[in-house]
Amino acid sequence: MHALLVTVYVVAAVVTAAYVFFLRSQGQFTGNGGTRETSPSKGTPGGEIVLTGFFAPLGQLVGSVSPFTNKVETYLRFAGLPFRTQNGGFADAPKGRLPWMKHGSDVVADSRFMIKYLQNTYGSHLKIQEPDDPQLQGVSITIQRMCEEHMYFTQQYHRMINPKAERWFRNQLFKDAPAWKSLLTLYLFRYGRSTQLRYQGVLTNSDEDINFLINEDLRALSGLLADNPYFLGPNPTLADASAFGTLENYLYDGNEASPIPAMVRKYPNLVRFVDSIRARFYADKLNKQGKAQ
Repeated sequence: MHALLVTVYVVAAVVTAAYVFFLRSQGQFTGNGGTRETSPSKGTPGGEIVLTGFFAPLGQLVGSVSPFTNKVETYLRFAGLPFRTQNGGFADAPKGRLPWMKHGSDVVADSRFMIKYLQNTYGSHLKIQEPDDPQLQGVSITIQRMCEEHMYFTQQYHRMINPKAERWFRNQLFKDAPAWKSLLTLYLFRYGRSTQLRYQGVLTNSDEDINFLINEDLRALSGLLADNPYFLGPNPTLADASAFGTLENYLYDGNEASPIPAMVRKYPNLVRFVDSIRARFYADKLNKQGKAQ
């Protein structure tokens, strides 16, 4: 019996190592190695904009399951720029990250530099403009950093690390994959994310403390939004695209094991904010969802 168990463990280890090697050879974890090239800062107006990221339907999301991809698509919709989307992996991604964008001969990665590129390229032709007031600019950066550098990681805990999320991960993200592959990928992702979140700091906390941090962020966003339609005034800005990318994923990713959706619903103005952007800027996708149901 002991020899059989040893054999099983050895075979499992070999299969796991082979699969990890395969994923790495395909760039699934490291992308193109991260060239660290400086992003293009400005292009020529016109030409096709192609946004590459995760766009597979998931839960009730109209945007991407990636808050960063969701953010860029939302900004493009706010700005009134024509674009198309395509699904892609990490293998061909500049900087080894998603999303990335191609515009003419320019390739730009990292959502922050992608949007700065669009602002520099199209300027006053964009339907939305950022505030000139330094105080509002500071508020905008603060909202973006909170959503992208803190709220993202606390949600990753409830998506990747919390054992209760296993069914969501396998049935939503890898619903078309063989059971063995979805299970193995889950544990590989869980290992990678747990290392990342431990260094980042989230995973040094208990579930209760993580949820406390989530609620603090939501309360802060709710206070900043108050009764306004958008965070910085009557019209949407980059801060709203960033907040929407995060909050739509908080509300509608279909992860029933997560406490996050119920936490967001305690703040009606945040729910209104998300639903109003979905209705105004994603009507095409909402209509498709309605027809599919």
